[in-house]
Amino acid sequence: MIHFTFPMPGPGEPPAITWDRARQASGDALDETGLRYKFFLVRAEFIANGVQVISAGDYVPVIDLALVARHALDLLIRSQDASLDFTESAEVIRLSGEGEEVAITSSHHDWRVSVDRNELVAALGDFAGEAYRRVTEYMPDLAENPVLQRLVS
Repeated sequence: MIHFTFPMPGPGEPPAITWDRARQASGDALDETGLRYKFFLVRAEFIANGVQVISAGDYVPVIDLALVARHALDLLIRSQDASLDFTESAEVIRLSGEGEEVAITSSHHDWRVSVDRNELVAALGDFAGEAYRRVTEYMPDLAENPVLQRLVS
């Protein structure tokens, strides 16, 4: 079983400020760099068959993580290996194909977990779609933004 999601930050939580700042930003600040790294922090969590792949303990920019997840999904669909890497950390999560199974490993931890390829592809797509949905519900003007469009295309 795969669980890959994020809660919306609550009022007063530090990541909520990054969502509010996005609403106040000018159009130039909402370029790819701004969207990926400056705004929309969340506590993402990725658990695969009981193994905590990404901990909800740290704040991550959800657009960046969703774009990385979407890219990994595209590679896995083509039966290629993929990875999830993080701007704010040197850790790399490797997704290595083994037929119908994908092995998930970390550059920083000794665990290894195998999951069904189709289930992982669905979870990555759901995460990217959920990021798009939540961000565009918060800021409807971003629905046609080309960076965010990559999450659902």
